[in-house]
Amino acid sequence: MPCLTKLLETSGSPAAHVSLTAATIELVAADQASLTHLSNVETNKPLTAGGFGALLQFNTASITYQVAIVDTAKIYGGVTIANLSGTTSGDLDVVLEKLPTTPGPGGAATGATASQVRQLIRAHVMWTPTERQAVLRVIDALTSLRGTTSVPLLVFVSIYEMILRDCNVDPTVF
Repeated sequence: MPCLTKLLETSGSPAAHVSLTAATIELVAADQASLTHLSNVETNKPLTAGGFGALLQFNTASITYQVAIVDTAKIYGGVTIANLSGTTSGDLDVVLEKLPTTPGPGGAATGATASQVRQLIRAHVMWTPTERQAVLRVIDALTSLRGTTSVPLLVFVSIYEMILRDCNVDPTVF
């Protein structure tokens, strides 16, 4: 069963969504319950239907799956799209936000909870709302894949953790 996933970014003012052409973005479909990968890891590329993204192929099954997306160049925030039907083909349009280039709020304070770190990110004045959203989406992607033993997904987890460290956010809190 195919899942056509188009990748977009926000551009211009007023904000419009345009095709995201970065070839450093990777996508994979995973079984949401078992956290095993269902498709090969695909790289963002031009699609025959227009735009950029990937056609993820996996077996039809009565499962709930999620699509995981990561930018190996750490320019765009990663994301997972959860609660997708494993019995229906479909198309996804996913907008990725750029990650901040300035240092983060810290959040490595002893005893900090996930909630406290998220609040620090939401209140960080050096980041734009879009940059804060990108970091929060990386946190969500990381937590949705925690516990996987699937090698392709472990690579995604590792990149999500590196992104958070680069943003001065302790990934072990999540």
